[in-house]
Amino acid sequence: MNTTMSHTIRTTRLAAAAFACAAAGMLATLAGTAHAAGEAKNVIFFLGDGMGPVTVTAARIYKGEKQLAAKPGSMASPERASLVMQSLPYAARVKTFSLDGQTTDSAPSMAAYMTGVKMRNEVISMSSDTTAVDSTGKQYINGENTTCPPTNGKAADTLLELAKAKGRAVGAVSTTRVGHATPATTYAHICNRNGYNTIAEQSVPGHANYNPKLLDGIDVLMGGGQRNYLAGAGTKRTDGVDLVAAMKAKGYTYVDNGTRLKAVDAAATGKLLGLFSSSEMAYELDRVKQNLDQPSLSDMTEKALGVLSKNDKGFFLMVEGGRIDHALHGTNAKRALEDTLAFDTAIQTALDYMNKKDPGLKNTLVWSRPTTTMRWPSTATPRSATRSWAWSMATPTASPPRRPTASRTPRWCSATADGPTRPPAATSTPRTATRSGSPRPARRAATTRARWTPPTTTSCRKSASTWVPPARKRTAAAT
Repeated sequence: MNTTMSHTIRTTRLAAAAFACAAAGMLATLAGTAHAAGEAKNVIFFLGDGMGPVTVTAARIYKGEKQLAAKPGSMASPERASLVMQSLPYAARVKTFSLDGQTTDSAPSMAAYMTGVKMRNEVISMSSDTTAVDSTGKQYINGENTTCPPTNGKAADTLLELAKAKGRAVGAVSTTRVGHATPATTYAHICNRNGYNTIAEQSVPGHANYNPKLLDGIDVLMGGGQRNYLAGAGTKRTDGVDLVAAMKAKGYTYVDNGTRLKAVDAAATGKLLGLFSSSEMAYELDRVKQNLDQPSLSDMTEKALGVLSKNDKGFFLMVEGGRIDHALHGTNAKRALEDTLAFDTAIQTALDYMNKKDPGLKNTLVWSRPTTTMRWPSTATPRSATRSWAWSMATPTASPPRRPTASRTPRWCSATADGPTRPPAATSTPRTATRSGSPRPARRAATTRARWTPPTTTSCRKSASTWVPPARKRTAAAT
């Protein structure tokens, strides 16, 4: 399973373009726009992988439980706790379904946001005709190297690449490997997400497989994945090339633990590469309990913002809480919820940091999106399971659009002198005993239940008027 979603915006032409491209593939709009008056020049895209509404709600209650344990009586109940990602006033839904899978993979799900192009499961930022497997069903990979034919699809422009083309600083941060589907979708193009070595090579300036649309390179790239960048025993590289050394030669500052990351002077750093584990980074619960020398997602977010925000033209940063999904795969609730709270803390860190740099976030769009994508067998009926992912955004200086005043009439409304009431509860079914003495349901004839009658009002008002079903309007299509 893979998941994603997050928020905060200043409603400007860049913001509008960003959301339009995510919802409807309108990246060309951003590519052609210049900096207009009042336009948000900074975009921070937060994504909680695997983090659907259920996980968000559970994390909020879990946060409340922790707060009450630390400070009894501080709130009426744990349900009263709040998350930063749920505190922002704008919310909407974006469809990110895959072209060929009933359940969407992280690669096409993220690509829906980054490119606006619908693609097949396992495909990263390529055209819709790209396939991840050959005609026999074999994946286009050999180990962790790609075997994609050069004629298998074309690269689809990403939001990160368009930002780079406009002179903005760009970065990607994740608690997974930096070559995992979600972060890779921002900067790489490959027909099969499992070609991790090739994905790594596309991020290295000067390499034969480098992605030229990154120009002088990604300015910040942090997460796990040393085994695809370093050569030698215990790594996945088969060519003996040390990609870290190659990036250092191009001016990158490289760090491999939390202590060294804290020591980095963001003001004096132009390019930053941080790889803190061989594969995925540790779960937040383990990082804290085991006192591991790995940075938190908040630490990486703050340092990334320190490096990127120096660019006068603005920046684009993608931040993923990637291990939420992994914990959910493993049905490990505590790890999933701790990672969700760490993700939420990172959003607060970004808001606090950017409010100092950009008071009121007048030029900054922070987008937080929860989503859930499960990697199950593909089917030929993708639209039958279209998934709607929610995202939220907030602008401190503008009021959110109000809902229509005419609300939907609850189906349980009924006419009483005191207004709407719910249907009457059924009376308990009489029970008899078996010969052994254990209770059993009585015969149906002995059952007494109150029968609920249809509503007798049209709108839950204090009225006793008789309810009449509205007449259906016959349309041309219906006739």
